[in-house]
Amino acid sequence: MYKDKHLSGFVEEEKFMATAIAPTPILKGQDLVKLVTDLKKPDNNKDMRQKALKALLSISK
Repeated sequence: MYKDKHLSGFVEEEKFMATAIAPTPILKGQDLVKLVTDLKKPDNNKDMRQKALKALLSISK
């Protein structure tokens, strides 16, 4: 339990656990298969995304 400055009293800590990817009203069928396939691919654009984020953060200051 911990004291929350936004809520009165104490709040119990919540534990989140990963669950399997399951169909949703938006992702189902072939779209779900494509998502799972894309998640298995290596991330080749991470460096480019980090540079773009850094540039965006420096501009928005």
